[in-house]
Amino acid sequence: MKVLLIGRYNDTKSLTGPERFAKGMLNNLSEKTNVHFADYFYNGKEYSIFQKLFGYSIINKNITRLGLFRLFFFILKFKPDVIHILNYERNAVIACFASKFFKTKLIYTSHGLIRYEDRLYNNPSFSLKLKNKFSEKYILKSSDCIVFVSEFLEQLTLKEYKFLNKKFYIIPPGVDKNFYGREVSISHSDILEIVTFEYHPSRLKGISTLISVLNENDFNDFLSVLSDSKNIIVLNHKSIILGKNDYSSYREFLKNKDVIVCLSEYDTFSLFTAEAMCSGLIPIVSEHTGIRDYITNVENGFIINNFDKSELKSVLQKISTDKTLKNKMSSYAMNIYSELNWDSVINRYFKIYNSKEL
Repeated sequence: MKVLLIGRYNDTKSLTGPERFAKGMLNNLSEKTNVHFADYFYNGKEYSIFQKLFGYSIINKNITRLGLFRLFFFILKFKPDVIHILNYERNAVIACFASKFFKTKLIYTSHGLIRYEDRLYNNPSFSLKLKNKFSEKYILKSSDCIVFVSEFLEQLTLKEYKFLNKKFYIIPPGVDKNFYGREVSISHSDILEIVTFEYHPSRLKGISTLISVLNENDFNDFLSVLSDSKNIIVLNHKSIILGKNDYSSYREFLKNKDVIVCLSEYDTFSLFTAEAMCSGLIPIVSEHTGIRDYITNVENGFIINNFDKSELKSVLQKISTDKTLKNKMSSYAMNIYSELNWDSVINRYFKIYNSKEL
């Protein structure tokens, strides 16, 4: 079987969730089948218009960076059995168009809803908004099946695109094996180590709510905020704001932490939260995050009403004062790895690749 992955290949240490997913798919599929990754000249400041249209650069034996025209002809020559669009990128429209010239399965993994994000958060130019709207609609309509990273995203997409009549699947992103396992630092055993993060404007309100609760109450805790934003202000509280960690150091950072808080207005999955759970952190998430599908209240985490300060306070007190509950929930949180490990994720994708119904 020949599989062509379409996505953004990031070889730096600082990776977004979809970029980690793309890299994980390539690495794990390479062990099982003939796979090639088609990257693009994404950086507008670094690459010329000529490169974006006709560029060709070999990154390694199974990764090639291609301009739009070169991508089209590469697909016709490679003739993959499966074209898998790993995340929304506008250049994927070319792959959708090329797939019509021969028999192949076209699969799209959706990590977000760009039309919704542009309307509420991204504030793009009018022309970019139109490009995104057309591209996303064309990719969704052209795909033989759509894989959503969560039920939350599936429901949101079907509200925005009521015309969709496709095969739908829900498969979470994979979590690397090195995140699985718990290491507790004895020196911090009496302090509730809390982590939260902000790499999207939809989380700012949730961070403000958390900080407000901690400032107003006397918890024996320490807060770490992962963020590059200058809009986060922490007053009267034991805390630190850290710049965006590179991926390799994130696992080390989680070693002695207890709680991961993801209170968001819009979060289709939250791979950071999933990785933290596999490391034994107890999740506290809002109703508007896709990771809620893997959380059972007061068993392996908490799902709370978005930005409800009294409920958040009650949950933090429960974890802080009941060490037996904390240890039990930490252990149960790690069990999420049985569903999110890469072997499980890849096997589910292979069932789609081999499906006779598509």
